[in-house]
Amino acid sequence: MPIVNAKTVDPAKYRWQQVKDATSKAPSLQRRGNGTENWVGLRKENARGQYDFHILVKARTHQSFTLASLKQQLVHGLLRQRFEHPDIACEAFWDDEFGPLIRYTTPSDDLEANIWAQASVQIHATPQNGFELRRKIAAGREAQNKSSESFTVHALADVTNHDTVMNEGSDMEFLVHFNHIYWDGISARLFFGDLLRSLGQNLEAARYDWGQEIKNLSVPLLDALKIDIKTLSKDYDDSLEEFVASMFRFNSSHSIQIGVEPGLPDTAVLQLKPRECQKIIHGVKSRLVPDYTITHLAQAATLLALLKINPVPKEALSERPVIMPLPVNGRRYLREEFAHCQYGSCQACAVVEFDNLEQFAVDFEDKVAVADALIRAMEVTKQSYDYWLSKPFLLPLGLAKDNFISALLESSGSQPDGKTVPIIASDGLNDQYIPKTVSFQDGSLVLFVEDIICLTDSYTPGFGLRMEAWNGATTISLGYCDGSYTSKEAHTFLQNIRGFMMALAG
Repeated sequence: MPIVNAKTVDPAKYRWQQVKDATSKAPSLQRRGNGTENWVGLRKENARGQYDFHILVKARTHQSFTLASLKQQLVHGLLRQRFEHPDIACEAFWDDEFGPLIRYTTPSDDLEANIWAQASVQIHATPQNGFELRRKIAAGREAQNKSSESFTVHALADVTNHDTVMNEGSDMEFLVHFNHIYWDGISARLFFGDLLRSLGQNLEAARYDWGQEIKNLSVPLLDALKIDIKTLSKDYDDSLEEFVASMFRFNSSHSIQIGVEPGLPDTAVLQLKPRECQKIIHGVKSRLVPDYTITHLAQAATLLALLKINPVPKEALSERPVIMPLPVNGRRYLREEFAHCQYGSCQACAVVEFDNLEQFAVDFEDKVAVADALIRAMEVTKQSYDYWLSKPFLLPLGLAKDNFISALLESSGSQPDGKTVPIIASDGLNDQYIPKTVSFQDGSLVLFVEDIICLTDSYTPGFGLRMEAWNGATTISLGYCDGSYTSKEAHTFLQNIRGFMMALAG
């Protein structure tokens, strides 16, 4: 199928341009959204909070402080973050063209910058936990029908008021709400990891030359690539056609039928303890070559969980596929000077297709048959990952694919039919981005990070799975809309995944 207006990637279209705004004297630049920014930035969906996400961090204090003093420290950290990574303070605007305009305006002075930072931190003296606060935010989020800010940091503790002293050893949580237009899971973790570290730094006296930070805006992705866009050839065109064709076949994928009613976002969580993870990893690597990982197994276990919960009729086993498109961290395709510090969204893509389902639809009470099916599914998964990730142009391909699919979604106005293919995205090791401890420069501890999880919001039918690791444990979460799926169903699905993963434990 030919791809209209998406096959040719034009870097000039997505570069920062000066904004001519007679109402403001402050320097302002804007660029057109590209790739993921467009499909999560569909105006109506973004206004209702669809695909907003949160990072929830549980922490324990090692110093005495109050929520009020903590907020001030966070404000100091945010001011530095804005100067070094001004992308965090962008805003989105929509015009008659496709895709949001992402705009950055420099603050006119220190006061304006401080007002922005103060508004970006909310503190809560409350017995609520982070999950409950997220639920409360979601309940009001859809009703406001307005695109949210780039992010908001919520700090909450079970104390009497904002000035109550939290002694050493007190429990507290951070819930950071992100608008997906400006972030992906990696950049959100980079940002919050840096913000946590700033709690141990003395930034109160820092001063910033506002106006100069605009030079630190992230280089647009198509200008930061390792490859030269001009060298894209038939291999790129064919691969893009292949990927988009798989997206059209996605409608024929075997799936789960859920409800179609809207509702509020909710999340079911499964945690595999470090000892369980070690057994699983040992089992995987003892049966297969070392290149196979727990991520490949989770993908295979998700497939078998789907087939167990919704078996395929025997007559359809040889005809019906399971198609799982996946987001991939695209920073590996950027030049070295950008790859490890790129904020914003930088998502490439892969797709795993399982055909001939009779080789996976086994007797799930037969341990040997289950292990064999898992191994076959892992082999398909790894082959698919290797096939797509080996393409040096995968990031521009992903951008073009997302632009095309986004335009299609915007024009179609399709209604949900309740068909859901369970797709699991692996976010890797949170330890790479979030510090386990935060310390002052003299080495004394400020706080200890106990756990972290990422939560994605969906107000429409469907669900998605995420896998992330922290401190040796692996968390698999299932985010869903409670109008179309239940907590019992979500936890049942997760327990099936766990059972299949443990089937290979050594």
